Order: sequence, then C-alpha cells, then structure tokens
Amino acid sequence: MRKIKTYISGLAIAAAALILFFPGRYASASSGKKKTETSAEKIPSGISIEGNDASGMTEKQAEELINKYIKNYENASFSLKAEGKSETISGKDMGLNADAKKIAGQALNYKKSGNPLERYMRQNSKVNFEVTPDIDREKLVSCLENKCSSLVTAARDNGLKRENGKFVFVEGEAGTAIDTEKAVKKIDSFILDKWDGKNAEIEIPVKKSLPRGSKEELMQVKDLMGTASTDYSAPGEARHVNIERAASLLNGHVLYPGDELSVYKTISPMKAENGYMAAGAYLNGEVVQAEGGGVCQVATTTYDAVLKAELGIENRAAHSMVVHYVDLSFDAAIAGADDGSKALKDFVFKNTTKYPVYLEYLTNGATITVNVYGKDTRQKNRTVEFQSETLEEIPIKETFTADPSLPAGQIVKTSSGTKGYKARLIKIVKIDGKEVSRKIQNRSSYQMAPANFSVGTASADSAVSAAISSAIASGDRAAIEAAAKNTGNNSSDSSTANAGTASSGQTNPAAQANNSGTAQNNGSGQSGSKPSDLNQSETNQPGTGQSGSGQSHSENGSQTNNNQTGSQAAGNTASGSTGS
Repeated sequence: MRKIKTYISGLAIAAAALILFFPGRYASASSGKKKTETSAEKIPSGISIEGNDASGMTEKQAEELINKYIKNYENASFSLKAEGKSETISGKDMGLNADAKKIAGQALNYKKSGNPLERYMRQNSKVNFEVTPDIDREKLVSCLENKCSSLVTAARDNGLKRENGKFVFVEGEAGTAIDTEKAVKKIDSFILDKWDGKNAEIEIPVKKSLPRGSKEELMQVKDLMGTASTDYSAPGEARHVNIERAASLLNGHVLYPGDELSVYKTISPMKAENGYMAAGAYLNGEVVQAEGGGVCQVATTTYDAVLKAELGIENRAAHSMVVHYVDLSFDAAIAGADDGSKALKDFVFKNTTKYPVYLEYLTNGATITVNVYGKDTRQKNRTVEFQSETLEEIPIKETFTADPSLPAGQIVKTSSGTKGYKARLIKIVKIDGKEVSRKIQNRSSYQMAPANFSVGTASADSAVSAAISSAIASGDRAAIEAAAKNTGNNSSDSSTANAGTASSGQTNPAAQANNSGTAQNNGSGQSGSKPSDLNQSETNQPGTGQSGSGQSHSENGSQTNNNQTGSQAAGNTASGSTGS
C-alpha cells in the first residue's frame, strides 16, 4: 500500500474551469498517437519520493532510490513478545516489501495519466510518493508458526502407552498458541499506522491451546494394522546400541489423522550426547565408522510396517548399496548434513486414516519389531502383499592399486566389492485370495562397489617395477597377472590365488526373507532379465534428497532418491553417511 500526498495550487483549480467551457481545445491537445515511453524519460518537476526530490530522475534511478528504503525495511529488527518471552525477527522474515517498479512508474507518469481535467490540474501540483511496505501474509504466518514457536508453551496431546500388552490412556496438558489471525492483523496495523521504520517491539496475542484427542477416540486404537521385524543379531555392540536408541525415541508416538512423522527429525541428532555410538555406515560406496551407524535398519523396519498398514508414504529413499537385512526395495535410508541441520534422506509417513495410530518398537538384542496400531477399517477379505523384483544386476568390477610396500607381483585383495542392482517393489492387493490390483510401490537403484586389489611393485630391478606399474595402469587383470608371473613372486602366493576368485560366486547380501509373513521375491532366477513394466499406475513417492556434503550417521555417495511420478524415478544425489 502506498500513499500519495498531493498539493494543488489555487491557479490549477481556477484554470480547471476553462476546460469546462472549452473542452474540445484541451481534449484535442491530448489526442493523437500516444508517445512511446523510453528509459530516457525523466520524472517531471514537483515529484518527490519519501521527501526526496525525484525531478529529473529516470525510472530506473527512482527504482534504485525506492529499493534503498525497501532494504532498510528488510533489515529492521522486530522484537515479538508473548508470555514474558521474546523472539527477534527481521523485516525480511515477515516479508516486508514494496513494489519499487510500480511506484517509480507512478512517479514517472503521474502528470500524464488521467482524463484531460486531471492531467491539467496535475501540471503545477506537488506530489510526494511514500514507500509504505506491504506484508507478505504467507511468509509472516510461517514465521509466527515456526520461528516464534518458542514464545508459547505447546499443549501436550492426550496419548497412549502400552503396558503388559494393553493400551493405557495418558492424559495430556493444555498449553498456549500464538493467535495467528489476530497477530497478523496487529502487526499489519502497526506497520501501516505506527511504525517509523526503526527497530520496534510488538506484543503478540496468544490463545489457550487444548490437547488433541479424547479418551473415547484413543481407546479405539486396538487393531494391529501392520508389523515388521528385522534381525540385528550380528556382532557389534555399537550398532546394537544405536538401533535400540533410535527405536526408543520412536516408541510410543501417537499420530492423529493428517499427522506426519519424520524418522530423521525424531531420532536426531545422531551424536554421542544423544546416546549414539560410532558404528558401520555407508560412505561413498565404502563402509566407515560414523555416529549413529545402524539406525537405517530402524527406518527400514518402520517402512515395512507402515507399508502393510497402508499409511501414506511421503518420502523414502533407498540406500546407496544393498543392505543385508531386507530384500531389494524394502529398505529406507536416513542421511543428514554434518551439523544435523537438515535431512539429506529421510523416511516420512503420514496417518491417512480417520483415527489415531500408535507406534510400538520392540527390541531384544537380536530382533527389532515395529507394530502400527489403529482402528482398521479395511475389508476383512482384502489382503496386501509386497514383492521385490530385480530389474538389473550390475556385476562387480575390479580395481588395482600399486603398493610399493609389497614385493613386486604380489596381489592382495583389500575389499570384495558388492554387486549393484536396479529393482522395484510391487504392491499386490487380493480380495478373497484373488488378485485385483498390482502397482509399483517404489523403484530403487543400488551402486556397485568394486573389488579392490593392491599389487606389489617393490623390486631391486627398476624394469620389473616399471613393468608391474604399466600393467596396473592398464587395469587389465590378465596383463597384471602376466607381469606378476614374470617376477617369480606369485606362483605360490596364497594372496594371489585368493585374488583370482574376487568376483566369483558373489551373492546379493540383501537376499534375506523379510519378516512379514509374505514370501519375498528377491529376483532369484531373474539375473540379467528385466520384467516387462506393469500396466498399472505407480504409487507416487516424492523425495527430498538434496545434494550436499554431510555425514550425520547416514548415507553418502551417489544415491538415487525415490522421487517418482508415473513410471520414472527422478534421481537426486545425497551426500552424507548412512547407518547401514
């Protein structure tokens, strides 16, 4: 909103009467083809902007002047107060702005616009255009609800807990909330009528906030809608600690209809101070030690239980490489920035039912089980199955690195590598045992990790070392073995013999039955074959994987994120370490 102050001289008012008697004369003066405005046009005399004489300025120069005021408005500091607490925000936070181009255009054309009488009266008038900022309502509401949430005490919703296999009602507590509608009106009124352009304080209205959910509503939560279990019994105390810690942070959550849960946000930060330890995690196609390593198994088990409960999948990403505890496409990865400020990969789901749902996490040092309870309104004769299909298998490649600490020709395997895969998950719905629909739930891509070998180049004979190095540079295994054989060092070397089986007999480490009660097909018998696409619509699973550097506990490397529409999967790479 902009104000225009106009001062019209007595002469202009008196002269206006002439137009009433001789309208044709003045009308003809403005008739004819309208002149084309150019950037060379100047603002006429008598025009000012915020009290600054703008006479002779071009439209662009006027915009620059106006933008200086807008910048000052954006940088202004506002202390919002409520319940004895305060939060400082900037004018930019609340979306203070003004249309510089529009104001400059009005100043340039002021004396040329309007009917003949108005134009005549404006010729000798003085006008000041005030740059009064507007508030971006959407931006201000977002600021009040997020950045200013610390001003109030949120209500604690009524909830549930499980004791001895039964649900017990947990009474919540009332709190306070910002009265957003009144707050927006108050801030808007203050900016327009009272604000002097300097730093200011504004008292924000609040209202009582009642806990959600009644005892009657919550006690309807009785049905086991989805369950999944995975095995984490393999040795590794730190990994066990991380899985059990993440499970404890998720256990007992109640999601009301429409609520979303982000696994990453709920279990973060993946740091020692939050109960996590350093354990194995994926980073750039390798296994490294990272705080929180292993928590992706918690996300994965949650994903499988939520699939069976048929809640809304808002965001899910596959691991960069295959994992051992579920079949392809049944996994869900977690990844975050170094400082934990944002998720690079996350599993987010939504309660799309009409009743609350309760999440139960059980661990016993060997198995993690996730149960999703609610009020199941699905048909009793309807069943849901999920099937993993391998679309493509990517064989392991071999890489060779010169090692001057080993005798020339000796070959030592340093890592076995893993196959890469492209896969998809199929959702199959049956009524009375008869299939009625088959849809793609997700598509997943897993990197191949090469088998790595160190090749010795240490020799008193420089020609031998050079020959070995040349063979290594070629990347040709046969050439390397031939060069190694000529040294006479590898004919009886067990390391070399072992190297010869680098990629033979490799199996998919994810080939483990998913504990769902449903037989899972991990693509056995399909190696190298690609099933024809299903003639069905695909479940859309938006993804929020972002490129960036990170190692929060979760996943790093080139990772295809499931941002899928139709039959295509859009790949966003996420960088960060993944608790495999």
